[in-house]
Amino acid sequence: MIGLYLLFAFSVFIVTRKYFGKTASLFALLLFILEPNMAAHGHLVNTDIPIAFFLFLTCVSWLEYLKSRRKFWLSITAFLFAFSQYAKFSAVALIPIMGGMALVYWFVIERISLKKLVLRLLSVILPGLFILAVTFAVIWIGYGMPFSVSHSVYDPANTDLPYWMNEGRFFQAFAVPAQFWKGYWLLTRDIFLKREAYLFGMFKKGGWWYYFPVAFLIKTPLPLIFTFLGGLAVSLARRRQVTPAMIAVLIPPLGFMAISMAGTMDIGLRHIFPVYPFVIIWAGYSAAFFLRFLRQQQRIAKTARQKSFVWFGALACAALMIWYLGGTISHYPRLLSYFNETVGTTNGWKALNDSNLDWGQNAGEFRDYLTAKGISQPNCTYFWSHEQLKYYGIRCNFINSYADFQSLREGSLYFIDAMDLKSPEWEWARTLPLVDRVGDTIFVFRKDS
Repeated sequence: MIGLYLLFAFSVFIVTRKYFGKTASLFALLLFILEPNMAAHGHLVNTDIPIAFFLFLTCVSWLEYLKSRRKFWLSITAFLFAFSQYAKFSAVALIPIMGGMALVYWFVIERISLKKLVLRLLSVILPGLFILAVTFAVIWIGYGMPFSVSHSVYDPANTDLPYWMNEGRFFQAFAVPAQFWKGYWLLTRDIFLKREAYLFGMFKKGGWWYYFPVAFLIKTPLPLIFTFLGGLAVSLARRRQVTPAMIAVLIPPLGFMAISMAGTMDIGLRHIFPVYPFVIIWAGYSAAFFLRFLRQQQRIAKTARQKSFVWFGALACAALMIWYLGGTISHYPRLLSYFNETVGTTNGWKALNDSNLDWGQNAGEFRDYLTAKGISQPNCTYFWSHEQLKYYGIRCNFINSYADFQSLREGSLYFIDAMDLKSPEWEWARTLPLVDRVGDTIFVFRKDS
C-alpha cells in the first residue's frame, strides 16, 4: 500500500505538471505528501487510497479521450475504470462524473449547440460499451473467472435475517461473478437501511447532507483550504479562460462530493478521499499562480509601498507553507486523529468518530503507557477488537456496564476509548474526573467515592 501511495503522489505530480506547469507540480507534490489524512491511510490495507488513485487517473484519461478521441486514451480509460470498480463499489459514481465532464467539455470548450448534443451522445455509446466490456472482463478475472453462478452466495445467512438478492431471485441466473454483485447489493442495502452517524454530539441514522463538507472543513489543514479557495477565486476572476485542465480538476471533486452528500454512509472522511487529489492540484496551481504574480510585481515595483506589498505577499505564502508543514509534523505519528485548528485534535473526539478519529490505532501506545505505569491488568471499555489488545499483550478487566464500574474499588483507574465514551450509554463515564489521555483516543478516569 505504501508503494501505491507513493505512485499516487507521483501521478499527482505528473498530471499537475502536464496541465499547470513545473512549479505547480512541485507545490502539488509537497501538498500531497504532507496532507495528514491521506498520509494516515497511505500505509493501511483498505480500499480508500486505491479508489481515490484509480478514480483520479480515470478522470484524467477520460478528459484526454474527450480532447483527442484517440483509441489509446479510450483503452487506458477502460482499464482504469475497471480497476476503480474492482477497488471499491462506490466507484460506480464515476458514471455520472464522467458524463458531467463530457457535457461540460462539449458545451464550455467545444461550444456545441443543443442540436449537436444528440450526435455527441450517440458518439459515446460504442466507447461506453467498450469500457463496460473491459470492466466486466477485469472483474471476472479478478474474481477467479467463474463460469457459473455460485448459488451458495445467495443462501440466507440464517433463518431470521434476509440475505442479499432474496428479493430479486430472477437476477441470480446470470449474476456472475456472484460475490461482486453481492457487494453491490449490500452497498445499496446499507444506503437504504442507513448507518448511524455522529457529528458534534449528535447521533442520527443516515447522517446529514452537510456531514462531508463539515468533515472536510475541520479535518483538512487550513493552509490547504485557503490555497485551494485562492485558486478558485483566481479562476472566477478569469472565468473567460476556462481550459480543459480546469474541467478535469473541478468537475470530479464537485461531482463526487455531491454524490456523497446525497448518500447515507456518513462514517468517515476517507469516503471522500477521491476529492483530495483534485483539491491538491488546484491548490498547487493557486500557489504557482501567486508566486508568478509576486515575481511580476517585483519586477515592476518602484515605490516603497509596492515593494512592501511584494514582501508581504512573499511572507504570507511562506507562512502558509510553514503552517502546513508544521501542522502535519507536529501530529505525527497520530495523523489518523488529525483535526485542524477550527476544532483542534484535543477536542476532535467531540466532533467526529470512527475512522475520523479512532480505528484502534493507539493500542500499541496503550501498551507502552501501561508498561510505564506498571499496570498489568487495566480496567477497560474498548470498542474495537479485544483480539487486538491481546496481540499487544494487554489483558484487560473489561467494564461492560455501569454496574461493572461500580464494582471497582475506590481509586481504581478506568480506561475507555473515544468511540465508547461519546455513546449515550456511557454518558456517566464523561462525568468522571479525567486523569490522563493515551494518545488522542483513550481516556483515563479514576473512580472516586
